Amino acid sequence: EPDPGMASASTTMHTTTIA
Repeated sequence: EPDPGMASASTTMHTTTIA
């Protein structure tokens, strides 16, 4: 889910990277 990751830098580290 790149949506929340792109919005938040912190989330991108452990969310977008996994997605």
